[in-house]
Amino acid sequence: MASSVQPFSQATLGGITVATSTSTSVTAFDSNNSSQVAVSNLGTDAVHVSFGGSTKTATAADYIVFGGSQVILSKDREATHVALIATAATPSIHVIAGKGA
Repeated sequence: MASSVQPFSQATLGGITVATSTSTSVTAFDSNNSSQVAVSNLGTDAVHVSFGGSTKTATAADYIVFGGSQVILSKDREATHVALIATAATPSIHVIAGKGA
Protein backbone atom coordinates (compact mmCIF):
# COMPACT_ATOMS: atom_id res chain seq x y z
CA MET A 1 0.00 0.00 0.00
CA ALA A 2 1.40 3.37 -0.98
CA SER A 3 1.76 6.05 1.64
CA SER A 4 0.36 9.50 1.04
CA VAL A 5 2.25 12.74 1.45
CA GLN A 6 0.56 15.35 3.61
CA PRO A 7 1.19 19.05 2.98
CA PHE A 8 3.10 20.87 5.70
CA SER A 9 0.82 22.32 8.34
CA GLN A 10 2.43 24.83 10.69
CA ALA A 11 2.00 24.63 14.43
CA THR A 12 -0.52 27.11 15.76
CA LEU A 13 2.06 28.76 18.02
CA GLY A 14 4.09 30.42 15.26
CA GLY A 15 7.75 30.55 14.30
CA ILE A 16 10.85 32.69 14.76
CA THR A 17 13.21 34.61 12.51
CA VAL A 18 16.88 34.50 13.48
CA ALA A 19 19.82 36.51 12.12
CA THR A 20 22.77 34.15 11.66
CA SER A 21 26.52 34.66 11.50
CA THR A 22 29.66 32.71 10.65
CA SER A 23 29.86 31.65 14.32
CA THR A 24 27.52 28.95 15.59
CA SER A 25 24.50 30.16 17.55
CA VAL A 26 21.62 28.35 19.23
CA THR A 27 18.09 29.70 19.68
CA ALA A 28 15.02 28.29 21.41
CA PHE A 29 11.88 27.97 19.34
CA ASP A 30 8.38 26.71 20.01
CA SER A 31 8.69 23.13 18.77
CA ASN A 32 5.09 22.33 19.79
CA ASN A 33 6.17 18.68 20.18
CA SER A 34 6.38 18.51 16.37
CA SER A 35 8.63 16.17 14.43
CA GLN A 36 8.99 18.40 11.34
CA VAL A 37 10.25 21.93 10.91
CA ALA A 38 10.06 24.31 7.95
CA VAL A 39 13.32 26.23 7.57
CA SER A 40 13.35 29.21 5.19
CA ASN A 41 16.60 30.94 4.29
CA LEU A 42 15.63 34.58 3.70
CA GLY A 43 19.15 35.55 2.62
CA THR A 44 21.47 34.74 -0.27
CA ASP A 45 24.20 32.83 1.61
CA ALA A 46 23.86 29.22 2.73
CA VAL A 47 23.26 28.25 6.37
CA HIS A 48 23.91 24.93 8.14
CA VAL A 49 21.17 23.87 10.56
CA SER A 50 20.83 21.33 13.36
CA PHE A 51 18.24 20.69 16.09
CA GLY A 52 18.69 19.67 19.71
CA GLY A 53 18.90 21.13 23.20
CA SER A 54 20.25 24.41 24.53
CA THR A 55 23.90 23.33 24.09
CA LYS A 56 23.55 22.20 20.45
CA THR A 57 26.06 23.63 17.97
CA ALA A 58 25.99 23.78 14.19
CA THR A 59 28.93 22.88 11.96
CA ALA A 60 29.66 22.75 8.24
CA ALA A 61 28.78 19.03 8.39
CA ASP A 62 25.13 19.76 9.30
CA TYR A 63 22.23 20.07 6.85
CA ILE A 64 22.72 22.98 4.47
CA VAL A 65 19.90 25.34 3.49
CA PHE A 66 20.85 27.37 0.43
CA GLY A 67 19.99 31.04 0.11
CA GLY A 68 16.43 31.78 -0.97
CA SER A 69 15.22 28.24 -0.32
CA GLN A 70 12.88 26.47 2.07
CA VAL A 71 13.14 22.89 3.32
CA ILE A 72 11.07 20.70 5.60
CA LEU A 73 13.30 18.78 8.01
CA SER A 74 12.50 16.05 10.50
CA LYS A 75 13.73 16.35 14.08
CA ASP A 76 13.34 14.62 17.42
CA ARG A 77 10.14 15.78 19.09
CA GLU A 78 12.19 16.70 22.17
CA ALA A 79 14.44 19.13 20.24
CA THR A 80 13.58 22.65 21.39
CA HIS A 81 16.50 24.62 19.92
CA VAL A 82 17.87 25.30 16.46
CA ALA A 83 21.62 25.71 15.95
CA LEU A 84 22.73 27.75 12.93
CA ILE A 85 25.96 28.76 11.24
CA ALA A 86 26.20 30.77 8.01
CA THR A 87 28.76 30.14 5.29
CA ALA A 88 29.15 33.92 4.85
CA ALA A 89 27.47 37.18 5.86
CA THR A 90 24.41 37.19 8.13
CA PRO A 91 21.36 35.71 6.39
CA SER A 92 18.12 35.53 8.36
CA ILE A 93 16.44 32.16 8.83
CA HIS A 94 12.76 31.58 9.59
CA VAL A 95 11.96 28.41 11.57
CA ILE A 96 8.46 27.08 12.24
CA ALA A 97 7.43 23.70 13.64
CA GLY A 98 4.59 21.66 12.19
CA LYS A 99 3.76 18.34 10.60
CA GLY A 100 3.65 16.86 7.13
CA ALA A 101 6.12 17.21 4.33
